Amino acid sequence: MAARVLARGEGWSVINVMCTSGPGDRSFEEQHRNFSVALVAAGSFQYRSTAGRALLTPGSVMLANAGERFECGHALGAGDRCISFSYTPEYFQQLTGTTRFRAAALPPIRAMSSVLARSCAGLFGQPDALAWEELGVQMAVETARLVHGNALTAETVPSAEARVTRVVRMMEASPAARHSVAALAKEARLS
Repeated sequence: MAARVLARGEGWSVINVMCTSGPGDRSFEEQHRNFSVALVAAGSFQYRSTAGRALLTPGSVMLANAGERFECGHALGAGDRCISFSYTPEYFQQLTGTTRFRAAALPPIRAMSSVLARSCAGLFGQPDALAWEELGVQMAVETARLVHGNALTAETVPSAEARVTRVVRMMEASPAARHSVAALAKEARLS
């Protein structure tokens, strides 16, 4: 795994995380030091924490509680890239009034698309620390509002994860192709 700090300030940082783990690599338990809200920009992986488990694909948002244990796995495909917004517990609570996420992740949803687009654009431009801080504040507040305000965080079953991963990988392999709903359903082995 490679991690590069894009920006940091008092109580927060933004990190570009690229993981090359794949199906042959064993997952292991780790511990989050701070709160994190990580946007999945590419790839897919399975995430398990004390808040639940989720399949993370591009556009998904991984949620991490400070001090809690977690495990990431790549049983269904190799590699991923995330833009991780990290917050000290004090700073996160100050921004959101929240002391714990009740879910492991958010699925790709329209409400997060503008923040995801701005964050991904920031990887290739030269945004200043103030722009990243603004994005970080927006990310923390919006994520806490979504997690604690709706039920979009249902867990998926392993067979569904494999289907979704196949479809995501097919789309990533040929991003310019026109993917019909019927072709995607066929790849996922759904009617």
